[in-house]
Amino acid sequence: MLSASLKQGFRRASVARPLRRTLATAVQHSSAPLTEISTLSNGLTIATESHPHAQTATVGVWIDAGSRAETDGTNRRSQHALELEVENLGAHLNAYTSREQTVYYAKAFRKDVGAAVDIISDILQNSKLESGAIERERDVILREQEEVDKQLEEVVFDHLHAVAYQGQPLGRTILGPKKNILSIKRDDLADYIKSNYTADRMVLVGTGGVDHRELQDLAVKHFSNLPVSSNPVGLGKKHHPKTSFVGSEVRIRDDTMNTANIAIAVEGVGWRSPDYFPMLVMQSIMGNWDRSLGAAPLLSSRLSHVVSSNSLANSFMSFSTSYSDTGLWGIYLVSENLVNLDDLVHFTLREWTRMSIAPTDAEVERAKSQLKASLLLGLDGTTAVAEDIGRQLVTAGRRFTPRQIESAVNAVTKDEIKRVANKYLWDKDIAVAALGRVEVSWTTTALDTYRPQSWGARAMHVPDVRDGVWFGDWRGSFFHDHSAIKVVSVPRAGGGGGIPGTTLVLDEKTGAARAVTLTSGSVLATRLVGPKSPARLVLFGAGLQIKHHARLFIQSYPSITHCTIINRSLNDRFTELLADLTMEFPSLRLDGLISSAQNIEPAVRDGDVICTATSSTQPLFDSAWIKQGAHVNLIGSYTSTMRESDPGLIKRAGRLILVDETKSCLVESGELIDASITEDELVEIGTLVREGSEAAKAIERVRQAGDVTVFKSVGVGAQDVGVAGLMVELAEKDGRVGTRVAYD
Repeated sequence: MLSASLKQGFRRASVARPLRRTLATAVQHSSAPLTEISTLSNGLTIATESHPHAQTATVGVWIDAGSRAETDGTNRRSQHALELEVENLGAHLNAYTSREQTVYYAKAFRKDVGAAVDIISDILQNSKLESGAIERERDVILREQEEVDKQLEEVVFDHLHAVAYQGQPLGRTILGPKKNILSIKRDDLADYIKSNYTADRMVLVGTGGVDHRELQDLAVKHFSNLPVSSNPVGLGKKHHPKTSFVGSEVRIRDDTMNTANIAIAVEGVGWRSPDYFPMLVMQSIMGNWDRSLGAAPLLSSRLSHVVSSNSLANSFMSFSTSYSDTGLWGIYLVSENLVNLDDLVHFTLREWTRMSIAPTDAEVERAKSQLKASLLLGLDGTTAVAEDIGRQLVTAGRRFTPRQIESAVNAVTKDEIKRVANKYLWDKDIAVAALGRVEVSWTTTALDTYRPQSWGARAMHVPDVRDGVWFGDWRGSFFHDHSAIKVVSVPRAGGGGGIPGTTLVLDEKTGAARAVTLTSGSVLATRLVGPKSPARLVLFGAGLQIKHHARLFIQSYPSITHCTIINRSLNDRFTELLADLTMEFPSLRLDGLISSAQNIEPAVRDGDVICTATSSTQPLFDSAWIKQGAHVNLIGSYTSTMRESDPGLIKRAGRLILVDETKSCLVESGELIDASITEDELVEIGTLVREGSEAAKAIERVRQAGDVTVFKSVGVGAQDVGVAGLMVELAEKDGRVGTRVAYD
């Protein structure tokens, strides 16, 4: 009895040849076995890879047609006689069906190759399709369907195909719906065989102890009477309309299960695509992982590090499934950490995005080595080689030798990975199928963003509170029923983590925390004195400050179409920032530059708004590069030894600089100290947001002082505390208090 099972594998190809013309594919080394290919007059392709000393052989027929019909007897042999003959030969007979192929093959001793070919030919051409056999096979397929339904991975992938290829043949399961299995008749099977089991859609393959001329003679003897399609199409050639990929999602919720099982995919490539091998390498970069593989330090995949370190999943498996004209490229995730499913999906998609921006040479080379090992070590044994040859010929029309596969993989570069990632992953529709505990909303943004409709006109003029701890009653216009405290952590030298500042807002009546915030005044300063509709944003640094600034500016200014992130080195923070922003703002043109290795002048010259958030002791750019009308926010340096710009920038601003607090900036801003700036040449931002004509005049005075405007902040805790309280007040008033409040 023949079984039906789904198999995915690496598919290869061949070139059709006239009868008795062999040697289709040349190899570089004489020690490598030859793949000989020839073609009968009716279009049947014969392919062999002989091993003279092998005592066993695998022979089989690969058919360019998916099928759910398998038979148990022929007109020449009864089912019992067929099984007995195979058993007496000591042979193994098997078959399987995939979405695009049907395969019948046997493994036998060298001397029994002729008998094995005879049996396969008999099954293909002389099946009786008796009603009793059909009913028995119907029961078998129903039992197989029950077993498949217990395999969660198979179920999820069937649903993934259904949503990705809606209403199209590739979207159907291999076994088919139960109603079809119950209703199929003999005439249905006979029509299918007549239409698809034709010589021009078949490949007879022999490997191991088999001679090509001998197999060719057996083909003439047993397969010469095979019919030809009414409209013959060469192997590996397109013979049906292209399948359309549909970005969509299906969830099957089952709370009796302990895990969530999720498959996410984009449209992949077909077997003949020139991007086939780069996509396989990119799949290898993503890798596979399960909990038995150990802790993060032992893993090569970045995604494995994140998932294992944070216990986000039980396992994941990346995949690249190809068909004749399309494919699915994606990942299958299994997790019992139901609370953090959104994190699991977020980090997965962030890694996909990183492939479009900054794959590393090391991970590409490692992935290539792993892929070659997987592909080439899989060609072990005559059956594996036969399947390799058969699938290649049916799907691609030719056969790639192992050495050609190795060369194709070796040719993939980091730039190739970036290219295919941009082509297939960047801002593309995805198909999602999920089964199990999928009640958590992991495909939508987990944190709602609240953006106030009005910036308001509140006084933010604060006293000098940087020396010592200042206590006071701030309940006036800022806090009402709230208190707040800001904590700033200054790391030891070499910490490299920036200067994290967190503001905690407390309810004065209950003592409960109302908000935890990160603050800055750069967007407000830009709104007050900068360009009204900036198009290009340039950011120096890759820490949290820059991350928040990027989000705030992009959300606050719909006019921004380009954003350039400039960092001194290519590190994880830089690549992760680019990946996060790409996912959050897919329509934004985002560029990343390394100042130590690339020319940043053109990007700076194009910038309408420039923000710096570094601890640099040297100017980050030449002030002459800043174009007329641009606005610069200097927010990173906070000591007299640090400086992010040269004195020329202060001069171009007309020596009238907007600051967060005058006294602090005079003693802690290296840029202002270098320019010998005085208190009269500084304007506190708090004076510009007060109501009245004086504030409007001050704003205009700053704008007209020079050909650029500059805001310098050394960080004033009381100001951040005041803004935090104000934002909680506005959020509560609007009734939209959320987890994250975006403001400046």
